[in-house]
Amino acid sequence: MARTALKPAACALALLIVAPAAATPPDIVDLHDELFGIGLEEVLVLRTVTDNMGLHATGLSTVFLAAIDGATGEETLWPLYRARFAPDHDRDPTGNTMGIETWPLTDPADPFAILTERKVVPAGTAGLLWPQAGTVTVTLDAEGLSVSHDDGASFHLPAPQLAEILERTTGQLAELAQPYSRPNTLTLADLLAGRDIAPDGCTASEDALLRFPAQTAPIQLVRITCGDPEEDFTLSRLVVVPQG
Repeated sequence: MARTALKPAACALALLIVAPAAATPPDIVDLHDELFGIGLEEVLVLRTVTDNMGLHATGLSTVFLAAIDGATGEETLWPLYRARFAPDHDRDPTGNTMGIETWPLTDPADPFAILTERKVVPAGTAGLLWPQAGTVTVTLDAEGLSVSHDDGASFHLPAPQLAEILERTTGQLAELAQPYSRPNTLTLADLLAGRDIAPDGCTASEDALLRFPAQTAPIQLVRITCGDPEEDFTLSRLVVVPQG
């Protein structure tokens, strides 16, 4: 992103909670993944989409659970939870006291029931984040996304497949986004749909190599970060990179 730079997600959050100013802020959407569960052939991630609703010091976060196939990268998504933070003017007319409230979803999924159903262990399970000895090289270029380890293990996702994954990310979320009241006429689906996220405008960093102790195929995760936190959209999502 010498001096230390804020990660895009952190910059976006800073823009979400900046002190009130005269100008109305633009609509800003931030998408961020966190590892939630690890299976023999898939990973589960919590995908949080935060909408500043075109307001200062306000954010509405919708959390989805995404199951990502370790071989194909195909995803299944479930809506889980939604909450909003904003100045609580009832408690403090100055707007300097924040309030948090949950906003209901229709038929939200139970993430732990999904862990049970899909026979997935929690992300914090000891021993599954494979220790990295030596250098891990991550390359994002015109050929695609590649990861190589000092022990000879290599992983590669061709550029067209990566572009399809990034495009599909916002498209799927737009289809699942349940509407809610916003100050303007745009919906969350409007803010997500039709985004052209080009891989050449993104950065990549190795996130984790997941491997059970037995002879199961490892799952290589890479974090892809795209967008400008000073514009209207940022994305920081986990991508499975196939071995080979």
